[in-house]
Amino acid sequence: MRLLSPEERALPELDRLTLAYRRLLRQYQAHAAHEIEILRALDDREALIKEEIKHGMLKAAEGMFAHTYWEVTGRRLSDDTDAG
Repeated sequence: MRLLSPEERALPELDRLTLAYRRLLRQYQAHAAHEIEILRALDDREALIKEEIKHGMLKAAEGMFAHTYWEVTGRRLSDDTDAG
């Protein structure tokens, strides 16, 4: 699985890292959200709690990355673009 297209590989290193990390993180978040739906339907409370914790940690990681990106670049990440 490639996170970057050939065209994106020509971007500066920080932009490539940002694109790849955010895409990967979003994939994990989508998977966790899907698992939460399934576990709710199955009424598996114990597994649901674990998955909700994982989903929360992924959201926290996203926020930490956004803050670090801002500290390093002085720019805020944008929700409508991967590279901010």
